Amino acid sequence: MPENYSDCAGLIRYAYKETLKKHDEKWIIKNNYNGPVFKDLKYNYPDVPYIGIKLFRKRSGVFNPDTIDKDFSDYVTARYLIEFNFDFISKDINKAKSGDILAFFHPEDPSFPYHLMVYISYNNENYLIYHTGPIEGGGYIKVVKIKDFFKFDPSWLPVETNKYFLGIFKFKILML
Repeated sequence: MPENYSDCAGLIRYAYKETLKKHDEKWIIKNNYNGPVFKDLKYNYPDVPYIGIKLFRKRSGVFNPDTIDKDFSDYVTARYLIEFNFDFISKDINKAKSGDILAFFHPEDPSFPYHLMVYISYNNENYLIYHTGPIEGGGYIKVVKIKDFFKFDPSWLPVETNKYFLGIFKFKILML
């Protein structure tokens, strides 16, 4: 993963862009990918109509092709992903589906108050995938089974009673 994706929001932005790319043989070889290949979309990153590489909204409002540079960017923070690019699903982890995003807010951490994790269900196990951020020696990607995650700091638990847990979200483009 490129260096400019070295936090939780970066992991989400990177995965989103890779998801929207054409998954042809060249992409498969470049990424050493050996998983399932799904049908590509009608368009592929970076050739997205109107917005090109500027996939992420950075302010609210009605789409206007004349204000794309003000409304969209190729980079946004975790907060902007939550506020302008995601739709809320639930705070009930049982309603999460693979690829959904879990969001947390820790206001006592002024440098990095927002945190995002990806929920994945695979082989009858549920996982959280997240980037630890730049604080921990440049950070790294962690994959943790949800059942093991409950052994950690309770402020990171994806449960309705956790005041830090904002809920489960999905990219707006995926709200079909």
